[in-house]
Amino acid sequence: MFAKFVNASFDPIAYLEGLHTRQLMNLRNDCFRFGHNGVFINSANDKWVSVEEVNQVLSTREHIPNKREAKEIRQKAAHAKRNR
Repeated sequence: MFAKFVNASFDPIAYLEGLHTRQLMNLRNDCFRFGHNGVFINSANDKWVSVEEVNQVLSTREHIPNKREAKEIRQKAAHAKRNR
């Protein structure tokens, strides 16, 4: 659909691998929030990244704990620190 706008020399996977995990999750969430199959990642609208490409890169990253898991990890670390 956006093939005529996309820069042919742009490698989206290489670009996405350079982003932080939180940035990738924000890109993916924006796609789902607005109901798109991907996003343009610059103001010139010539670099398109699809949701599938974002998910492919996210699958190589380590697990990010949710709020409950992060709380348990912090509590265990604090408990271990107190009981040295």
